[in-house]
Amino acid sequence: MTGARYAEGVILRALRRRYKVETLYFDCSPLCRAPLPKELSYLLFAFYPYLVREAYDLVFTSDSYVYADLVYVQPPAGNVSLPVKDNIFFGENLLGSALRLLESPLDRMVRLNACFIANSKYTQELIRRFLGKPSELLYPPVPVHLYEAGCESRENLVVTIASLNPRKNLQMLPEVCERVPEAHFILIGYHHPQYEGLLKDILRRLAERGVKDRFTYIPSASERVKKFVLEKAKVLFHPTICEPFGISIVEGMAAGLIPVAHNSGGPREFVPEEWRYEEAEEAAEKIRRALKAWNPGKAEEMRWRAHYFREERFEAEVLNLVEAFLERKTSNPIS
Repeated sequence: MTGARYAEGVILRALRRRYKVETLYFDCSPLCRAPLPKELSYLLFAFYPYLVREAYDLVFTSDSYVYADLVYVQPPAGNVSLPVKDNIFFGENLLGSALRLLESPLDRMVRLNACFIANSKYTQELIRRFLGKPSELLYPPVPVHLYEAGCESRENLVVTIASLNPRKNLQMLPEVCERVPEAHFILIGYHHPQYEGLLKDILRRLAERGVKDRFTYIPSASERVKKFVLEKAKVLFHPTICEPFGISIVEGMAAGLIPVAHNSGGPREFVPEEWRYEEAEEAAEKIRRALKAWNPGKAEEMRWRAHYFREERFEAEVLNLVEAFLERKTSNPIS
């Protein structure tokens, strides 16, 4: 499960504790089975909440390209402008170009009507810059409770938790692995079959550098396996540039790992400066330093930093924001 989908689940759980909630997913909608191009079906689905909004007190989404009253924005990683379209559905083809005619009205409706919640200050700035709207700040949840009783017997393991996706900058793993000869690197994350070529390229370059034996890939690992690996490791390495937040980084910290993350995006807001890097050489140097610096006291410091992002805090803040929105809606009804 990706971090964004995990956050969606916590939002849904929180809302169900106070409100009657109905869910609508594209895969379960009639449009998914309609004899239409998938791109067109998905776009028509994005308009659906607007058509039925009068039947509900609130339409809430964490998908930035579906109409809603309240949008929890979790943009994809990468040094690009704020993407509000899923690149699985919107390609650079003739149909994709034609669909721009429908996208424009949806963009305008979202900009004019939706209220935004950002998952970091970095995302807040993206929303301001590219959507021209202010937003509330709500850091995402992290399952820190899974790691309350940490294991203190650690190995020189460096873990990266990231989906197999070009946006995650996993291409730098071979170079960093070569520069840290005393460690074994483990990549855990959701396996996207369409990016199988990326994995093959990483494995090829690891082999060329003679370090393939110090690398393990665990695709779509279960929570149990992920927990087991994290509680054996010392360092959480996050190679992604301009990560909007980085739930996996905080999860590693909750497990007692020292995070080494790129000096950009949301991680700048919670990863200590001493563990942020700019280039691969600096990343390797800080990983080596973190391996030496790790001790039970350092692990406890990281757990303390991660504790703020616990699920209970997130659920309470989500409900407060929803309640405030409904109060404003009642006070200023749309004519």
